[in-house]
Amino acid sequence: MALFKKIQSHIMSRRALFSVLALAMIVGLGFFVVYEVTFLGEKLNAALTAGATNTATEKFDIKGFEALKLPKP
Repeated sequence: MALFKKIQSHIMSRRALFSVLALAMIVGLGFFVVYEVTFLGEKLNAALTAGATNTATEKFDIKGFEALKLPKP
């Protein structure tokens, strides 16, 4: 009878350990998935809105360059 109780308590402790490990893995996986989805959302948003802003094109100021009076090579 004592052997049966010892085996039963060993099985219960093993179940408890695996339950705790399973719960920790589910919580860790949940945090990882949320982090990755947030990361991908931010990067996708940045990539899609990068071309949406109108930036003025820079033009070369030839008169300002000539006003510098740099020696020609």
